Amino acid sequence: AILLSPTAEAYATRGLICLKQNHPKGAQRDFEYAEKLNPKEPLIYIHRAAGAFLEGRKGDACDDLEHACTLGSCLPWEKAKNEKVCR
Repeated sequence: AILLSPTAEAYATRGLICLKQNHPKGAQRDFEYAEKLNPKEPLIYIHRAAGAFLEGRKGDACDDLEHACTLGSCLPWEKAKNEKVCR
């Protein structure tokens, strides 16, 4: 997909796949590149938050979810707040 459409969304999605396959360095690289391509893509921050939660970095994860909300994707942030994962 990245070869056909090298978008921030595509890199963010590949970053999530890297996380699921236990390749955090590859995920971080993809999230960083996605952010350079389009820092206004909320999916970057939602997927990066998943990695931060997996690594026990709750504060970073919550910050990313809140930032994604400012970019228009509030469902994950609202869910985290409702479940008292984030404040």
